Amino acid sequence: MTNTHVIFFHGGAYLLEGNSMHWKIVETVLKKTNCKVSYIDYPLAPEYTYKNTFEMVQKSFERLTKEYPDDHFLFMGDSAGGGLALAFAQKLAIERAPVQPQKNILFSPWLDLNLQNHEIKMQVTLDKLLPLQALIKAGEKYAGGDDVSNYLLSPINGKFEGLGDTIVFYGTHELFYPDCKKLHEKSKSFGNFTFYEFPEMQHDWVVLPIPEAEQALNIAIDFISKQNSQNIC
Repeated sequence: MTNTHVIFFHGGAYLLEGNSMHWKIVETVLKKTNCKVSYIDYPLAPEYTYKNTFEMVQKSFERLTKEYPDDHFLFMGDSAGGGLALAFAQKLAIERAPVQPQKNILFSPWLDLNLQNHEIKMQVTLDKLLPLQALIKAGEKYAGGDDVSNYLLSPINGKFEGLGDTIVFYGTHELFYPDCKKLHEKSKSFGNFTFYEFPEMQHDWVVLPIPEAEQALNIAIDFISKQNSQNIC
């Protein structure tokens, strides 16, 4: 086993627990990269807010970095988990934490809880999975009354400098497509983001048993494997 260590954050609109499809991603990464994977089962709304979530995630990360001081960490997440992974990476960079993720992998990330991008309205009929108004309410519950534009809730408003190399996957038929495109534009000048656009894919297609999911996972696994090679050298 290598000293590459993936930390996985599951999706579910900050309301739902992870499921067997998330565990399948973890299993695939384990089998194909031979690295460690830690699955963060973070607190969920409405019982908890983002403050509780970040407190738990911070403690978990600190525990892992102490238990595995020689490991090189990567963050991976899908949907809400992708947003959480990016926001936590931003937080660690801003705080100049002694250990930070060297890379990030984001699948269909929820980047802006406001969901006020005017182009999102054009995606409503295309995305067969995500209900817009229900998502807005979920985001409000997770925010617990705080401003949802806070980067910890909407990482598209955060800073991108100082982050490790980051790859972002998104489909053209998902609700988050406009915000992923916006992230693409905002991050261009920093040179640490790479984007993979999948035509006609629905939200979070990476968890589905389809060829496009396998293609996306293979790109992610190659990204992780390059990290493995760097760590061995």
